[in-house]
Amino acid sequence: MSETFSLPPRERAKRYRVQASEIRAKAERYPREIRASFFRIAEYWDQLAADAETKDERHAAAAVQKTRPPDPPALMASELAPETADPSRNKANAAQP
Repeated sequence: MSETFSLPPRERAKRYRVQASEIRAKAERYPREIRASFFRIAEYWDQLAADAETKDERHAAAAVQKTRPPDPPALMASELAPETADPSRNKANAAQP
């Protein structure tokens, strides 16, 4: 079981789900009173799987965020205005015949 901890979260979740499934299958061979204990244990394995899947989703989201290029800097109003709004450029254009 210790090798499971070295697996990526998604693989751990798969193994935990298999473990839960196997425990439920074994439960069928036991009397009803004991079966409930098997099902509770299987629920713990399912919870471990859900936790591992959540961790995998967070890890995937963080990886996407790291690979996404940064947002460009905000443009200034003067950069958005047409070129004719710059008086120094108008003088240069007016000086030309």
